[in-house]
Amino acid sequence: MKKTGMPWYRSTHDAWYVWHGGRQISLVKGKENKGEAFARFAELLGAVTRPPQQSKSVTTRAVVTAFLSNVRATIKPTTLSAYDCILQAFLKKFGEQDAVLLQTEEVETWAKSRPWSQTTRRYALTVIGGVIRWAVREAYLADNPLRTLRRPSGRSRGAEILIAPELHARLLAVVSEEFRDFLQAVHGTGARPGEVARVEAKDVIWDASCWVLVEHKTARRTGQSRTIHLPPAILAICRRLAERHSTGLLFRNTKGEPWRKTGWKQAMARVEKKLNLTKRPMVSGYRHGFATDALAQGISDAQVAELLGHADTSMIHKHYGHLSARSRALKDALNRVRS
Repeated sequence: MKKTGMPWYRSTHDAWYVWHGGRQISLVKGKENKGEAFARFAELLGAVTRPPQQSKSVTTRAVVTAFLSNVRATIKPTTLSAYDCILQAFLKKFGEQDAVLLQTEEVETWAKSRPWSQTTRRYALTVIGGVIRWAVREAYLADNPLRTLRRPSGRSRGAEILIAPELHARLLAVVSEEFRDFLQAVHGTGARPGEVARVEAKDVIWDASCWVLVEHKTARRTGQSRTIHLPPAILAICRRLAERHSTGLLFRNTKGEPWRKTGWKQAMARVEKKLNLTKRPMVSGYRHGFATDALAQGISDAQVAELLGHADTSMIHKHYGHLSARSRALKDALNRVRS
């Protein structure tokens, strides 16, 4: 039998909670409402039956609006834009419905009806489930109506988008000098393409052969700068570009403008056509290849995670530990144990 605790007040959320049936349940908001909290607790236990009363309705639109207002200052604009895109579509279907009456099956069916890939559908349901859990924590809702929401299984595309050395050489032979520098920087450092695109001359620590980025993907969450170590070839590219651009961005496109995701995607589309490839290469394939090669060389998961700018090794195991690379590394480890 799952344990039931006693109600307690959480000052950070200004709400009363209780553990019941293995779940944390929000009882009522407001420290002064202790009596109401214990009355609702008694209801959960079946000790009393309260007369039916009209509860205050909270629409799904109101919950989503409150959530977006709450996270707006703490997440990156690109993440906020992605959230907003998903949630606006969700509100077109469920916006005026009482949030507590949302049904798992209806939401899952709606997600399946959207022209989304499995990955996007999984992301959408993750965002929606997170909004409702937030609403429960903040006492907008007394319970989670989407507790049993099921997401499609996720899979990493890492092994599919790796860029082989032969293809890398062919790419460099047909692209512009500006795109070649950009690709070599991603290939040589394992950095995110967006990180390379943001590097300025002032970010290069020449004596230490590294970039130190204050603004990066995980900056808001970790509060730490990102150090990206540079092999000699990439440091040389930086020196050449710094002579051309002593201030501002180092890596720029042929028009002297910043590299953006749409820009490097379009550049790869031109490469696909020039080389008559059956599939468009992805710049992110270099990052996956960097991690795979590092694991194959026996570098520890922790060191690879640090080089890639991950907080822990979970992303390494999920996205970069492809079978062929890991099998070679594990065989090497086995040989050291049982030589």
